[in-house]
Amino acid sequence: MIKLALRFVILSLTGLFLFSLDAADAVSPYAMDRGGTEAQFVRIALAGEKRTLTLAEVEVFSNGKNIAPNGIASQISTASGGDAGRAIDGNKSPSFNDSGQTHTSQNIKNPWWELDLGAENPIGSVSIWNRGDGDLGRRLDGFALQLLDSKRRVLWEKATIGAPVSSFHIQTVSKGKTTYLGPSGKASTGSDWKQSDKPTYQELGARPPVAVPADHKDPKRFAFEKGDTFALIGNALGERFQHEGHLEATLQHRLPEFHLTVR
Repeated sequence: MIKLALRFVILSLTGLFLFSLDAADAVSPYAMDRGGTEAQFVRIALAGEKRTLTLAEVEVFSNGKNIAPNGIASQISTASGGDAGRAIDGNKSPSFNDSGQTHTSQNIKNPWWELDLGAENPIGSVSIWNRGDGDLGRRLDGFALQLLDSKRRVLWEKATIGAPVSSFHIQTVSKGKTTYLGPSGKASTGSDWKQSDKPTYQELGARPPVAVPADHKDPKRFAFEKGDTFALIGNALGERFQHEGHLEATLQHRLPEFHLTVR
């Protein structure tokens, strides 16, 4: 039997820690994210009009353990089967079709997702996995993360966070470290959207109208001309026989001056 050892390097407020864990014991690379803010509610929100909030997974670390699955998740609304509880089901797939992502109604004002931990817990860090279908992950751009106490007072907050391509990890302590992870799992800089033309969330709505050339002319509306022959096309010969005579009689009666015939 081969036993693997994993090594993690974690930067904390007190310095650099290097330690080894057996694979069976390696629950999280954030095991040293201890202490932190005593909070009961974890809230993720988007500010503004016409916003859509989708999350693949949220992990909340208390004394090195992910306690998010012990809580109750809720959100402003639900669409496309994206229940709030999907964010704490352990499914981190970037694809919405894998049935592991939340989804609010689309294009609504100030959508939010919230986790009630049942009681105040020391929260050392939070990890968030984003949607990865095309450019839809950009919907999360500019999100805010809040920790609230049992009386719903905001104890800790970080606003206007850039949308990660894959996942985002933040230490919820004073001067805590923020880490963006790309699809490969390696740390990256910024919000790790590599495109130079990354839009802000205000630009994610409908595209602006295309200018009409000055010399453009709309085509003429259809009109019968004298002596025209028309045909009725249906799914089957029987259908054509059923309606052809009635249509021919109606047109010929209403437009006698055109002398129309049916093919």
